Order: sequence, then structure tokens, then C-alpha cells
Amino acid sequence: MYHFRVLRLLPENRFTFSSTFRLPLPTVSSYTLTGALLEAETDAPLVGLLVEVYDVDAPNDRRLGGTLTDANGAFSLTINEPLEKDDLPSLRFTAYIDGRSEVIHQTDTFEVDTSPYDLGRLKVVPNHPQ
Repeated sequence: MYHFRVLRLLPENRFTFSSTFRLPLPTVSSYTLTGALLEAETDAPLVGLLVEVYDVDAPNDRRLGGTLTDANGAFSLTINEPLEKDDLPSLRFTAYIDGRSEVIHQTDTFEVDTSPYDLGRLKVVPNHPQ
């Protein structure tokens, strides 16, 4: 909530407060999550992995969107829903290998309070077939 006071300038460079009012914080119509997936031991980028974001505030986890990691293991995902400061979304991030056949990484629940929201460089230990 923004708080404003209106000042009135009086003679002799004096002023007085004439009124006070509040305006709600602006609501952002969409927000962006960014990050990168790297192999834990070598820091090599994990290329072409499906990353998805889920809203965990819903009765059942609700998928908000997905994208693929690029040649540097990086991703950027824009969520086309409002980011309201008084009702921050609780999200979970999941990365898959081979489409959705195997979860390779999943975060704990986190709240997004800014955009872009950077998840950073996530180190992943892939399951290697024996």
C-alpha cells in the first residue's frame, strides 16, 4: 500500500498537510522465472530438459507453464498470471528428462515476490543407468 500526503504551500514558505490517502500496490500482470540447470559434478549445462512450474496453493498442484533448457542449461519462463503482493504464489519447480518420463530435479515450495525471480544455478545429479 502506498501512502500519500498532499501538501499545501502557504505564504512565507510554510506548508500544511491537507489530506492523506492510500493507493494499493500495483499488481503485475505476469512474472518471469529464470535459472539454469547444471550437472552437479562437472557444471556442464543440462540441455533440452523440460522444466515446469506448478502452483501448490491450489487443491491439487496446478501446472502454470513449461519450457526447455537452452544450450547453456538456462531457462526463462513467463507466467501469465498476476503477481499480487498481498497474495504471493507458492510454487514448485520440476525438471524432467526424456519429456515427462523421469523427474531429474524438484525444488521445495517457494514464494515469488519479484519479477524476474531467479532460481539461480541449480546443480543436478542425474540418474545414470547401471
